[in-house]
Formats: sequence, C-alpha cells, structure tokens
Amino acid sequence: MSKKQLIFFDIDGTLIGENQRPTIDNLPELVSTMTEQGFLFGFNSNRSCEDIEKWYRYFNMNGPIVLENGVYFLNNIGDEPKFLVSNPLKLKKIVEGLINDYIKDKELSCNFILGDSSAIFAKGELDDGFLIIMNDFRLYTASIHVFKDKKRDKQEANKLAKYLIEKMKVREYDLIVEVPEMFNNVIIYPAGISKSLAFKKIRKYYPEYEISMIGDDIADAETAQVIDKFYAVDNAVDQAKMQATFVANQGYTAGVYEILQRLSNQ
Repeated sequence: MSKKQLIFFDIDGTLIGENQRPTIDNLPELVSTMTEQGFLFGFNSNRSCEDIEKWYRYFNMNGPIVLENGVYFLNNIGDEPKFLVSNPLKLKKIVEGLINDYIKDKELSCNFILGDSSAIFAKGELDDGFLIIMNDFRLYTASIHVFKDKKRDKQEANKLAKYLIEKMKVREYDLIVEVPEMFNNVIIYPAGISKSLAFKKIRKYYPEYEISMIGDDIADAETAQVIDKFYAVDNAVDQAKMQATFVANQGYTAGVYEILQRLSNQ
C-alpha cells in the first residue's frame, strides 16, 4: 500500500507575494478537495504562530505547522508547541534593544516600528524616509525589514546585519544573522536549526506519510535532501528549481495550484 501524502508549504514567496496576498483565489477549494482524498497539508515557515494562523485557516490547512525556522512545531493550529531545540533563547527584547542601539550609535534619522509587519505590508502604507520594521510576534527568531522612501534597501539591511553580528558575537550568542535574496530582510535564528533539520526531527511523528515540500528559496530547497519530494514555484530562485522534482510554469499561489493539481491526478 502506498503511503499517505503530507504536503508542506512555504508561505512568503510561495503561497503569497510580497504584498501579502495570494495570486489566485481557488487554492482553498482544491486543498479541501484533496483533504477529502486523504492528503494532509501543513506549513514549514520562518513565521510565528500568530503570523500563520490567518493563512492556515484561509487555505483550509489540516496538518502540522513548523514555525520560527524549525524551533518548534504544532500538530494542528491551537495545539501545544513541541520544541525541536532545547531551551531556545528568547530574542525579541534582545534584538529590539540592539536595533535601538544601532540607530543611536550610527546617529540615524530612522523610525523603528515593532509591530505586525505582515499587516503593515498588506496595507501598503509605508512612510517616506528611513524605516526599520521588526515583527512583534516572533519569540525565538527575528525578522527585520529596512526601507528607504518605501523601497527595501539591501545595502542598509546588510549594514544592520553586520552590526548585529558583531554585537551578538561579543555577547557570545549562538545565532545566525543573514539577509536572504528574496526579500532582503534581516533574519536571525538559533544556530543548529533549519527547515530541513526540522523535517528530520518530525518524521517520527508521521511515519505513515510520504513528505513533500513546495517552496521558492534556498532554505526550502535544502529540505529536498531529507524529504521525499520537493516542488518549486516558477518565481523560485535557481537553486530551488535545480533541486525540484517538478517546477511549476506559474509563480506564487498559481504555481502551488498547478503543483497540487498534478499531485491530485497521480
């Protein structure tokens, strides 16, 4: 007997675009239909639980959720978290303080917002000038967005990342700080975790399932080495496409729909 199918999605750059909106509206209906066929659907995301709940319900998900880059996961929305790392450092207050230090040390004329970054981007109401936005929901990781005159500024993001790396090295925090190509935001997470390592650890909870992942970036592509199938949407980076069993002809939500149609017909 063939195994049941458990399909994980990345969110940003896969299910939704930078404007925090899906590119088609009929994916939830297809997910519901495939759920009736026995498929299980979940997320493997850098986001926090608060950040994904809206999308979990919108897309009619019914399965596990890997959160904050693999720090913990839930069997289903509302369940108690199962931590995949021991005693993770709570980063929010630490990073908030370092960003304020950065603005002061560099004597920057900058507005720093700690809030619901997804909601801010969805509204599209960014102020002119120098703006740093940090997501308020993450506890064990951080996502920081740097804008100048309403446009993402990769150069300034790299400057901030360099400052944070230096300060965290002094404090001997075992953390990774990087600026991904897809959104040029600064992300911070504990060393020794990743989306792929999370898959290694949660396999034991779903031994009867074949596990697949649909994604768009390098971190998603790395999961291909530890799962059964990896699929990429058309807007994915080249490294992700090279690892994919199948690459959709369309990007974002439309590409996910295309991949799921293919899987439902197999």
